Amino acid sequence: MRIFITDTMYCTEAGRQAAAQIAGRLGEVVLNPLGRKLTSGEIRELWDGADVIIAGTENYDAQLLSCAPESLKLIARNGVSYENIDLNEARNKKIAVTAVRGANSKAVADGTMALMLSVARRLPAVDRSVRSGSWSGWVADDVNHKTLGILGFGAIGKEVAKRARGFDMTVLAYSPPEDFDHAFAAQYSVREASMEQILRESDFVTLHMPVLPETRGIINRKTLGMMKPSAYLINTSRGALVQEEDLCEALKNGTIRGAALDVFETEPIGNSTLLALENTVLSPHCAGLSVGAIAEMGRINTENILAVSRGETCSGVILGPFLTRWE
Repeated sequence: MRIFITDTMYCTEAGRQAAAQIAGRLGEVVLNPLGRKLTSGEIRELWDGADVIIAGTENYDAQLLSCAPESLKLIARNGVSYENIDLNEARNKKIAVTAVRGANSKAVADGTMALMLSVARRLPAVDRSVRSGSWSGWVADDVNHKTLGILGFGAIGKEVAKRARGFDMTVLAYSPPEDFDHAFAAQYSVREASMEQILRESDFVTLHMPVLPETRGIINRKTLGMMKPSAYLINTSRGALVQEEDLCEALKNGTIRGAALDVFETEPIGNSTLLALENTVLSPHCAGLSVGAIAEMGRINTENILAVSRGETCSGVILGPFLTRWE
């Protein structure tokens, strides 16, 4: 079996160890040679002979998949979401699709809390100040006893709620009513709320929603206008949930106090206005990367690939398996 890994996570030291474990169980592994997000043209140059692609956030649209090599049987998305893969064209080409569920929920929750604390305490600016020789005092916003609003109360949202208890925060959460886990909410003192309630009442709003037609751009001029002027936005989910131009405007004019972002509309971020704003903390889509999470993602990808290769379904299967394509 030949595995082509595009996700740059596997270019790190911990990722290379995970890739070696995958190779030990599955066969030949070819790592992304550029160490960055690949373009469609670069993928086409590198995927010949691959049975499986362990994919990052690069775009597998219909045009690209229509050119897929005959050998390609599975795209194993190295994450929870798969909106970057055209499922209709994958089905036409009989390419199965899997995703990694639950492997990095705790790491993303840790990253969410780290960003929340960083933006509230202005840690990047404080660090720069000390390094420049200044020793003036910096007054932080409080996190303890504040209200945290969680938009998207799935696995990651729940882990964030657990951590918020340690800061004695009031936690509000929103998910579609049919998905809301009332038993968990009762156990961890989380109050179910509408999206509008969360936006109006929260000191910190954190996003943990999938990108769907109804959630794309859900944070925009109108919804930002509902937030407190003293509030902060945290996004470790997907950049497409936020209309960045509207967010930049809100950060400039004081509609909200600050934002901490791990994901962006375009990645890498390029020349975004966000880079020039002092009331932001930015990280390169790495909130879910920890040594433990990387090892677990590699393990689950391996189990997903093995299941699909045997024609079996598993919790990670999004599309397929297609028995006629895996012999």
